[in-house]
Amino acid sequence: MVEKPLQNRYGSIRMPVSVCPYFPHQPTGSAPSVFLQGTDLSPEECDELLDQGWRHFGRQYYRNDCPGCQRCMPLRIPVMHLELSHSQRRLLRKSTDLESRFFSPEEFSVRHFFEALEIHNAFIQTRHGHRAVTPGEFHASFFSSPAPLVIHGLFDPNGILIGCGWLDAGRRSLSSIYYSWHPDSAKHSPGTLSMLREALYSRETGRTYYHLGYWIEGHRSMAYKAGLHPSEILLFCNADWISLPADSLRLRHSPT
Repeated sequence: MVEKPLQNRYGSIRMPVSVCPYFPHQPTGSAPSVFLQGTDLSPEECDELLDQGWRHFGRQYYRNDCPGCQRCMPLRIPVMHLELSHSQRRLLRKSTDLESRFFSPEEFSVRHFFEALEIHNAFIQTRHGHRAVTPGEFHASFFSSPAPLVIHGLFDPNGILIGCGWLDAGRRSLSSIYYSWHPDSAKHSPGTLSMLREALYSRETGRTYYHLGYWIEGHRSMAYKAGLHPSEILLFCNADWISLPADSLRLRHSPT
């Protein structure tokens, strides 16, 4: 007997059509697939879902495979072939006084939970104009994960936490869930630095891929994700991962 795909075993459904958060004026709207993960996943199950373009926030998995639109494409980096640009290597060299440490969620929570909450709230209020979240909301969103987690802490020369990232830890893959950094640390380019450090950590730990979530051609907030090479994108229409050309990011999409 052939076992059903993992998401089907947990009741994947199509959400009702609503306004697309990325392209609010497109006529097709947004209708992602979702399912609620009630039990903890193994690293292998985490890899299975990442391979199929699933992501999660809290315990809800979602996939932006909306009918009539192929703009959201999962992006991953085959880290064993990672090629850093001159500017990326320069950033790593000038950031040697900033330390990256990778924690289990239990250790990070005991040591740095309220520091991370303060950083997260400063980040979302300054960058996005969102309200501050409570400790309970913060824990439910980031620490109550169905997938195995690794947490990336970035520390300044005085040992003060200035940035933190949450990563799903599969057997073959690491996947960035979210990264927040204190607005006062912007001069260090912490977002780009964290991406580089996490990609290198994926390689150092013997993994094959570093996932960066969805990439959308021409969307300003997504542009940085195409800065690592080589990279691959998943086409939902045929379930194939293909190479994203390093010298041309102007891929054509089906009309929407």
